[in-house]
Amino acid sequence: MELESQVVLNWLDYPLTRPWKWWDYFEELDKLMSRSDIIHFKLVPKGENSMAASLATLGIQRNEVLKAWW
Repeated sequence: MELESQVVLNWLDYPLTRPWKWWDYFEELDKLMSRSDIIHFKLVPKGENSMAASLATLGIQRNEVLKAWW
């Protein structure tokens, strides 16, 4: 998974720094990651992933967590 936020990557690496309001979502993500070794996260420079930028901007402006399915 490509991310353009170093902050989010840090939240994945250092659980104690995660925002409390998203703790349940990170807990679920941790469970998925522990069951699979094919989930990887990578920092992508801003502008190289327009979808990530759009979702990040949308997420910042929302009062609740955005859920997306492909």
